[in-house]
Amino acid sequence: MDINAAIEKELYDCKGYDINVRLVALTNSLLIYQGNVNQIISWYKKLNDPQAALIIWNPDNYELLEKTNLEMQRLFTNFLSSAFSLRDHLYVLKREYYIGTVVETKMDECIAKYFKDNNLTAFIQDFRNFVIHCGYPKTSKSLSFNSSAISNDIFFDAAQLNKFKNWTQGSKKFLDTMDTRVKLIDLVVDYDKIINNYYSAIFDILKDYNHAELEELKAIKDKYKLKLHMVRI
Repeated sequence: MDINAAIEKELYDCKGYDINVRLVALTNSLLIYQGNVNQIISWYKKLNDPQAALIIWNPDNYELLEKTNLEMQRLFTNFLSSAFSLRDHLYVLKREYYIGTVVETKMDECIAKYFKDNNLTAFIQDFRNFVIHCGYPKTSKSLSFNSSAISNDIFFDAAQLNKFKNWTQGSKKFLDTMDTRVKLIDLVVDYDKIINNYYSAIFDILKDYNHAELEELKAIKDKYKLKLHMVRI
């Protein structure tokens, strides 16, 4: 066995190697989600640039207004898809490797802390199902001014949403707090705060539980100066 094969065997025999592969994959799912959040926020900021907003709302540019609305819906679809792909990725990880461990218990505690009785997260989950089965609800647009800024916003129609029969109780309570419209960008920003806090806690749990194995992997990486992407420990 030559030195490269010996190093390879040592690396692959290390329990931390497979653990790291799983955690890096989960990290990548989170980065994809965060990238979609950043895109939709960036697009919203562009829509609220004063010069851009006035061009979009010019009556002669009706088609441009519709295109910007469609682009926001596309970005929102990516946001929803990546949020629930991330959730499903974590559920698979939990089911395959952590059932019956302290990790499962702590994950369940995190779920209860961040999602139980949270009307916004219930609504986002149900809204994804709404979009899948019913398509996008009607949207409306609003341009408003104050002394320092322009607000160029897109809203979902709350009355149409309320006609959907499959809302859970949390979603119904969320819609009850709305007037006639649900502001798209607020859904993204408020939900993202919850998700970032939740996954920060989840990664702490996973890295703490697998700390010894990951430290062993890091030692091998450092010993041989390997170019190996690792989660931060």
